[in-house]
Amino acid sequence: MSNSFNISVLPDIAVLQALHDVPATDSTDDVHIRDVIGKKDDTGDTTPGINKSSMAYLKGIMEMIVFYTGNVTTLHTVAVADDTANAHMSDVAGNKTDALKTSIDGISSLMAYGKGAIDRALSDKEKAFIGRAGQHVLNEYFQNVDEAAVPDVSIWNVTEDNDADVVINYNVVPSYCRLHGGTGATDDCVIFTNTNLYWDANKYGVTTIHWKSRIKASDLTGEWAIGLHNESMIPTASLYDNGVNNVAGFKCNNDVVLACSSDGVLESNDVTAYFSDNAWVDLEVRWTKANVIFLIDDTIRATHVTRRPQKALQYILATKNTNGITTDLYSEYNEVWPE
Repeated sequence: MSNSFNISVLPDIAVLQALHDVPATDSTDDVHIRDVIGKKDDTGDTTPGINKSSMAYLKGIMEMIVFYTGNVTTLHTVAVADDTANAHMSDVAGNKTDALKTSIDGISSLMAYGKGAIDRALSDKEKAFIGRAGQHVLNEYFQNVDEAAVPDVSIWNVTEDNDADVVINYNVVPSYCRLHGGTGATDDCVIFTNTNLYWDANKYGVTTIHWKSRIKASDLTGEWAIGLHNESMIPTASLYDNGVNNVAGFKCNNDVVLACSSDGVLESNDVTAYFSDNAWVDLEVRWTKANVIFLIDDTIRATHVTRRPQKALQYILATKNTNGITTDLYSEYNEVWPE
């Protein structure tokens, strides 16, 4: 075997060597593998074409990754509070501290509208009952004690003269609290809220004190009263319309039912026509800074503008043995709240 070198192959070797050299930067040639692979300093390209190298496209891919990674991070950052930008979903979602919005526009976030919907959906009464008012609330359906027991003593004071008694019955529909007048002449039966439950339409940033109840009386000839009464005095049915106490409610005696308000001087209207023996009736009183409004079965039956209470008042229900009648007063529920 000959060990001689054939010099004639040298030109081919030179060609092969040249093909291993990198092409010119950003070369558009498309003849050899080196043209397809490209050069380290080829310019990145993100648009597919017919004359770019693999290096150019790989750089383009890396540039896109860097760009979109940065943008994704930015897009997942919460918007500035109350920002009006409208370019990305983060702008639409908003910020936890966005101010509530109750009117529609083109610049507010979902968070702002969500807060506005909650605020607008809640009535003033509902806001009061979740603690967003400056005074107490009473929400008494008499479901918090045993059958045949007296009302919850953490809410109510109870006065029972002789054989007068107050009992709860919730095994019937509707359930109720019953105040049974005693058989002795002038026997009182009274429940009134404790001293930590009182209301004043003249103070603490409120404009109206509401109370509502559903009641019936066994006999309108007897004496009974329901509503708001001087916070500092032990109430009774007979004292409700004496013109000395500050009151806002209803008083019945000897077949006459009065809508009563007083600042020390009584103002009253006869509303007997809307009551009957043993008939349930819905009562509401709205004590405002300007007047006292009386509703019976959701209809306004009297409005007092001259005599409105000027003191803090507690809530009472009361009966009294009068005219020889032992009256039973039934109450399904009692609510008092400020607005």
